[in-house]
Amino acid sequence: MRRLWYWNLLIAGMILLALNLVLIAPRRQKAESGWIAYRTSLGELFIARVDGNLKRHITSTTAGVRNFTWSPDGDWLLFDDLCYCQIYRVQSNGDNLRPIIPTHTGIVGAEPQVSPDGHWIYFLGTKGDGPNEVHRIEWDGLNPEKVSSLANANDPKGYTEVTNFKLSPDGQSILIQVSVGQVTQHYYVLNLPTGNLTQIFEFAISDGLYIFEWTPDSQWVTVIIQERLTLLMTRPDGSDVHEFTTVEPSHIQATDWSHDMEWLYFIGGNSTGYGLFRVRSNAQDMEQLVPENKGEFVVTNPRLSSGERWLAIGMDIRLSNGGYTRNLLIVENDGTAKRVVAKDFDWDAVWQPRLDYHWSKIWLIIFGMVMLSMGARCAVKSRHLPNN
Repeated sequence: MRRLWYWNLLIAGMILLALNLVLIAPRRQKAESGWIAYRTSLGELFIARVDGNLKRHITSTTAGVRNFTWSPDGDWLLFDDLCYCQIYRVQSNGDNLRPIIPTHTGIVGAEPQVSPDGHWIYFLGTKGDGPNEVHRIEWDGLNPEKVSSLANANDPKGYTEVTNFKLSPDGQSILIQVSVGQVTQHYYVLNLPTGNLTQIFEFAISDGLYIFEWTPDSQWVTVIIQERLTLLMTRPDGSDVHEFTTVEPSHIQATDWSHDMEWLYFIGGNSTGYGLFRVRSNAQDMEQLVPENKGEFVVTNPRLSSGERWLAIGMDIRLSNGGYTRNLLIVENDGTAKRVVAKDFDWDAVWQPRLDYHWSKIWLIIFGMVMLSMGARCAVKSRHLPNN
């Protein structure tokens, strides 16, 4: 009987280790050599490896794909269609495509963003012909609810609605852009746990396009005024507003920060010309990583990979017939190497998130190894014991 107990312990340890190999090994591989998702000029969604040798056609709907993002675990892609009517999710191998918003709710939505814990999908939505607000819905399509209350179709200043939003990396706040009467744009920060709403900026729409983001630590909001080509920064509560000014005068058009906030990568220009640059957060040590050569033009927002080795950008190439083609280009973070990943690229690209081990699974491995070790040791010792 004792020997049977030892063998049961040994077998249980082996099963636990085998399960962890099945569940964790694929995730480790994806974390080290992840995918980058991009949209083609035909509105189709693809993912590709960084060397460009392996591409996977994820989906093409009759309505096309517009905005897209990864789930936090890197297993799913979420996207909306060109008519801004529905949000879909699909596994990264192209399986299990399904809509998220139930049709009986009457809600149409677009621009999905997922909370860090994967529980909520935030989106821009409305019922019927009303103005857009920020909504959210649970991962499985349950319990849709309105998050913001800033729109007003009858505002005396003009038709007012939410036109864009960004969920903070920590999932605690939402940066919201509101258009008022096609004259001004207001920017608010909504703190989700408390419900507090703070207005941080107000700009004239005539000043041009505004690109706004969170910094990776969720401690700063940044806004680029395209007409002035300047980068403004402020705390989420509206304090410490200042312009990010480099030592060498430069124009900043689109940005991305390193995860530790040491480097700011941006598309723009200085005295040496336009292209992809980086500069330290203290505005020192500016470097040009990718210059614009004759017939080549750097476009789209730079996107830093989760491992921070690569930056993804778009580059327009002039053809001999006078037309253009757009390539998806990835560049090492110091500019020493670059390669073309795709030649049929439309606009944005999104890297698969870095996938980390969960402590629960690590403890499961340790427990399995202890059980395996104890079972093996006791099984050996039991050979020298009389049967009970």
